[in-house]
Amino acid sequence: MSITIHRNTGLMGSGGLMKIKVNDQTEKLKLDEPNIIHIKENIATIELKELGTQRQIVNVKDGAALEIKTRKWYTPMIFSIIILLVIANSILGVSNFWKSLLVIIPVFFVTNYFFPPYELSIIED
Repeated sequence: MSITIHRNTGLMGSGGLMKIKVNDQTEKLKLDEPNIIHIKENIATIELKELGTQRQIVNVKDGAALEIKTRKWYTPMIFSIIILLVIANSILGVSNFWKSLLVIIPVFFVTNYFFPPYELSIIED
């Protein structure tokens, strides 16, 4: 049995190593290349879990094609946080800048947990 997984995470998802679990077996995914994973069972459980995000689990059959892509709102959110940090630094000064970081960083992680930045979807089943 083989499953094809395409990691289409673009610029925002290109920095880190992405791993998935296929029937409790960990696989590394290459960026923007079809990753063909061979397993012995006819039905596979694919689990995507990144640091600080919820698990996304999909059950697929032999020959399925999946895609992992960055959600559309994620890139504007990251740039908004960067702009907020620049504005906070210029308005509040350096000493209060670190205090604003103590607020913005936890908000970022909570947002990532409840609204995962990556979407695992089945293209062909």
